[in-house]
Amino acid sequence: QHTHGAGKTASRYAIIAIDSIPGPVVATLDIPGGPLVTPNTALFLDAAHGRLFAGSPVDSAEDVVVLSTHPLRVMNSWGVDCRQGVALRAISRDGSRLYASCGHRILILDPTNGAIVATTTMTNDVASLLLDEEASSVYATIFDGTIGDLPAIVAIAPMTLVSRRSYATSFNPAVLTVNSRGEVLFTAIVGPAARHYFTLEPETGTILDRGDSNDVLYAAPTARADRIFGVDANPKCLSTGDCAGQQVVQYDALNFRVANTLDVDDRAPDDPSRDNFLADIDFLAVLPRTQLAVEYFH
Repeated sequence: QHTHGAGKTASRYAIIAIDSIPGPVVATLDIPGGPLVTPNTALFLDAAHGRLFAGSPVDSAEDVVVLSTHPLRVMNSWGVDCRQGVALRAISRDGSRLYASCGHRILILDPTNGAIVATTTMTNDVASLLLDEEASSVYATIFDGTIGDLPAIVAIAPMTLVSRRSYATSFNPAVLTVNSRGEVLFTAIVGPAARHYFTLEPETGTILDRGDSNDVLYAAPTARADRIFGVDANPKCLSTGDCAGQQVVQYDALNFRVANTLDVDDRAPDDPSRDNFLADIDFLAVLPRTQLAVEYFH
């Protein structure tokens, strides 16, 4: 939340918990020290164990902050000697391995104390990373979109981080999710800066173009997912400067379309605070809906 006026700028950074689309907000926790790394890698949720991992500001002595989700509070923090800021990417289903990146490096961290379990170095900064435990693979890309000489997605062993296979793609690929059919959904640039959705079939290497991509930063899912959530990076501003803020987007990874949106700015169009406040969403984590089944024995 940014406030502008009288020649001064003040900022407040917070983690906000929303009870699914269309809301409401159920908890807020202020974050001291500033924004947390980048919008789509700052948070990672371990829903099964009630933990939220937050990447701390760049050049911080404590690179990762561990929070409980119920209630939303700080539990622990530790450093991994990453001057660029740790990007949190994935966590194993049993909660024992936290996957992160630091510049060129991919790391497996012990979530209890931040100890580095395994590491590998890519040819450039890691742009995206996705864990698919059902296929025993980690899929990764780097910022210039190339592995070797060609833009590619590389498949990596999830325990040792040894590279297994690479798949040539269009320029600057970014992996998003693996759907229930086992297809890897990713985006890549085609033509003059136009970004499209694509799917990769890992066994055959078949890549299909799934149409135009919206400008959305997606939160990485904790397992295979047919619907993913992201933040529309383009604030909806009128020509007068009146800004309605950014939206949360739900994308259907089976039918390849936007399924739902949520505007987090619920102010009335004539609210005067719109002249001073813009609702920016800096990062997003998704808690899967859960059900409790209880059996009674007589």
